[in-house]
Amino acid sequence: MLLKIIELSKEGAQKVSKGANELYPRDLEGSVKSCTPGEWLYLKNSRKNLHYLAFVNPLAINSPIAHLTVQQEPTDNTEEQILFELIGNAVTKRNFYLNYDKGCRLIYGNADCLPGLIVDSYVNAVVIQINTAGIDKYREQIKKYFNDKFEDKKIYLLDNENYREREALPIYEKEEIESDLEIVENNLNFIVEKQKVQKVGYYYDHRENRARAKSLVEKLTNKPERGLDLFSYVGSWGLNLLAAGVDHITFVDQGDMNASTMKNLDLNGYSKKGTFVRENVFEYLKEQKSEKNKYNIICSDPPAFCKSKKDERKAYDGYLKLHKMLIDLLEPNSILIACSCTLYIDWNSFQKNIEEAAFAKQRKIQLLDCGVQGFDHPTTNLNNKNSYLKYFAYRVV
Repeated sequence: MLLKIIELSKEGAQKVSKGANELYPRDLEGSVKSCTPGEWLYLKNSRKNLHYLAFVNPLAINSPIAHLTVQQEPTDNTEEQILFELIGNAVTKRNFYLNYDKGCRLIYGNADCLPGLIVDSYVNAVVIQINTAGIDKYREQIKKYFNDKFEDKKIYLLDNENYREREALPIYEKEEIESDLEIVENNLNFIVEKQKVQKVGYYYDHRENRARAKSLVEKLTNKPERGLDLFSYVGSWGLNLLAAGVDHITFVDQGDMNASTMKNLDLNGYSKKGTFVRENVFEYLKEQKSEKNKYNIICSDPPAFCKSKKDERKAYDGYLKLHKMLIDLLEPNSILIACSCTLYIDWNSFQKNIEEAAFAKQRKIQLLDCGVQGFDHPTTNLNNKNSYLKYFAYRVV
């Protein structure tokens, strides 16, 4: 039986033509009140005779009521058949890249035409997050799919309660992760302790940028002696820098990541080349300045500084404060690696922020490298909502 068809409003059709995939009641000519939460259907643009597969949720609270997946002509396939075809396509896409089979983001929500579904794969586990009604109605079938596909891995459902509340979805008891997550990235080994798992476990998105930073340091005539990995989590950036030849890295995070960091240093043969400090990064930087400590390379990869457009200025000022402090601690001819995952600070603003900090501290900078998220976090352009990650590497004179 064919899925329902609901007409897009003129405004909705225009939004979809510009790439929008989240729609509200005003974007539809027809009502979805008679639809069941999570029902799959087609949204039609009659003016251009185009159909868009979507699922809707009339119970959504301060949230889109319709999520678009793909543009396609109506078929007699069931919504479940369509869903698992999209899942299969997303998983297959990752096989295009060397070594991504060892662990990566298998499914990245809207970017894989699966709004609200995030799936990360590890050496020993697969972690699934479901945030929308159209996906959640098949949560057990999705778990079985990954159980069958990855028989040697433990499969976990790790929900985000805030997202689920917006979709009026049930909150289930959290699944307990039974063992530490094992990761292989850029020929380095990492573990995330089971009790320290954040979001869906690990931040794969900077994988290619960490490889770029490693390659950059390998090209330096004189390898940096003293480095900082700030907001370090499990030490991914610092380990890549050590592998490139940096003599010593201090890892700083306000979380209790000492055991994970030291274990990861030991796993890769760098146990004598790193130390961990548990402290608020801004306080730590103040102390380093007062003690007149200097570094040859600093990597800063903080969490998002804002979650909405209205806090953009506040986030910009936060980055400016941070970057000034970093530049203060760098020796002449040192390397600054500055990262951002704040969606509402765009590429130009972030680059301008670093330049402004350097000017304020009367330092010259040279842009050496820049990058976006890894290949398993697909996006179409730098202005796309899925394109949130920024990486810049500078020589600070």
